[in-house]
Amino acid sequence: MNSYLSPQIQKLAKENSELFKTLKFFLLNHENKKQTALGLQIHRSTLGYRLNKLEQEYEINYNAPREYLYVFLSCLLVG
Repeated sequence: MNSYLSPQIQKLAKENSELFKTLKFFLLNHENKKQTALGLQIHRSTLGYRLNKLEQEYEINYNAPREYLYVFLSCLLVG
């Protein structure tokens, strides 16, 4: 099953559980930044910083529908 999961998501889950939780919660909230920040009890600018870090450090891209589905399902299956 691991061969079907995103390698970036697997790496993220192992290395940085806080960023993984942020990404998963963000996707579960349909990319709603306000709702995600409230749910995580963080400031919206902190959420923006974390999302930028996900894109820069872990090269996680969820802009296209196919990529979004791949990242979202990987997040659900990994943890």
